[in-house]
Amino acid sequence: MTYKGVAAEATGYLGMGFSLYANGSINSAKDKDSGQWIPDAPKATATAGAIYNLQGWYASLLDKWVGKSFGDTGQTQPIDAFSTLDGALGYTVAPNSGWLSKASLKLSFNNLLDSHKIIALAGYTAAAGTPLYWTLPERSVFANISVPL
Repeated sequence: MTYKGVAAEATGYLGMGFSLYANGSINSAKDKDSGQWIPDAPKATATAGAIYNLQGWYASLLDKWVGKSFGDTGQTQPIDAFSTLDGALGYTVAPNSGWLSKASLKLSFNNLLDSHKIIALAGYTAAAGTPLYWTLPERSVFANISVPL
């Protein structure tokens, strides 16, 4: 297999706790013998969004994009590009604030637009060889509470 690519990432601070974030890659992942694309390797990826981080408060809104790929060898199962919009909101107690010092609460919001696009090949049915696919999971919210001892 031969993997080639280029990736870049940047964060620009705007002031008052606000930043803009972006990253991306252009990829090539091919079998040395056949010259065909390696399964599950996207042709490109990108993320863009905004981040807020000031005085213990944190928030982000990021759109993650994954380019076209193939789900199996021989380039037989094309997988279209997909994206997911994710967010987060959190607060961390300032150091030296007593017993709650550095405690944090974070909420993560995944797939805010509730996309259900196909993201990968899951295999084939045994009898008919019908392809099966994984899709983006539905919208979800996760909470994380951390209290250092």
